[in-house]
Amino acid sequence: MLYDIEQKSKRNSLNQGFWDEFTNRDVFEDFISNRKERLPAVNVIENDAEFILELASPGMCRDNYTLEVENDVLNISGNVKTPNSTEEMTYKRREFSYTAFNRSFILPEYVDEEKIAASCADGILTIHIPKKDHVTVNNRREIVID
Repeated sequence: MLYDIEQKSKRNSLNQGFWDEFTNRDVFEDFISNRKERLPAVNVIENDAEFILELASPGMCRDNYTLEVENDVLNISGNVKTPNSTEEMTYKRREFSYTAFNRSFILPEYVDEEKIAASCADGILTIHIPKKDHVTVNNRREIVID
């Protein structure tokens, strides 16, 4: 399972990891921070072969992103400079704004970090994180009651 570091640290500080241990969803996330509006939304898809991250960031292209993997953490950062008004472009109203962002995800030990690939099209950054072939992950087991 991929974990967003920022969300995980919020959960840990608020409830000592209770929600993180039993679910991967923080029910308090919408109430914790208004920073959510400034971070690009991320979809996490998992299938047998890989994880796929889809990051929505309209107006950004591949030159605006930096992706790095260090110590089993995938760091995604983005930066777009807002163009300044010139004599040729005097805005009467300006609602487009871009801010720099950074999202980090803890990678499970069973992904192949060397084969991570990314592409950008139509305002969506898509990152493919393949799983290792020789590792089987069993997320389900039966607990015997004594």
